[in-house]
This record gives sequence, structure tokens and C-alpha cells, in this order.
Amino acid sequence: MKYDGSLCRRVEMCRLLVSMRGVVGEALGFTICANPIWDMLLDLYLARFELREVYLWPLCIASHCPLSTAHRKVLFMERYGLVVRSKIGRDRRRINVAMTDKGAGIMDRILDRMTDRLFDKCPRQPI
Repeated sequence: MKYDGSLCRRVEMCRLLVSMRGVVGEALGFTICANPIWDMLLDLYLARFELREVYLWPLCIASHCPLSTAHRKVLFMERYGLVVRSKIGRDRRRINVAMTDKGAGIMDRILDRMTDRLFDKCPRQPI
């Protein structure tokens, strides 16, 4: 993986968003401001950059929602082509979840737009 300036800015933005989600979740409670797919996408994006494996169980925990809901969200993301699940060896309990190239491309575009907005590189849109 080539580490160019754009990628470094995206990863910085991703880490900032993870931190901000933590602040809001701690202040209001993660159940009040639940966004499990976003939480999982941020974690998977960072994992892709850090070249680390992500297993289904910790990913579900990181989503800050009930495990059954988290599993459904992972299945939804898989059907949409954002992630891929794979079993590790013969142990059906160990399932790896990785972001697809499509998912990474979408996240790249989102993080680029957020970074541009942060530094006023694009015109403000009315809310």
C-alpha cells in the first residue's frame, strides 16, 4: 500500500472521527446516538491501513449495539459489497471481516470530502 498525502489525511480524519464518536458516546451514551455501521466502517478502514485483521466478535463489540443487531449490520454491509467475511480454518467461531475495495473507495471519498470541508476547500452547502 502506498502511503501518499491523501491517504495520510484520510487516516487522520478517520482517527479523529473515531475519537469524536467516543466523546459523544461517553457523554450521551452509545445507545442514544447509535450508528453501528459507521462505527464498524471506521474501525475496518483503520484496520485496512494498519494491515491488521478484524474478527467478527470484537467488531460487533466496537459497534456499541446489541450483538444480534451488529451481526445484521455486518450482513447488510456484506450484501452491499462493503465488507467480506471469511472463516479462519475449521473453527466456525473465528470469522474475519475485511473491508472490500468498494468499501474502501467509498470511505476514501467520504473522508476526502470531510477533510475538504474541515479545511474549507469546497464551498459550504446549505443544510
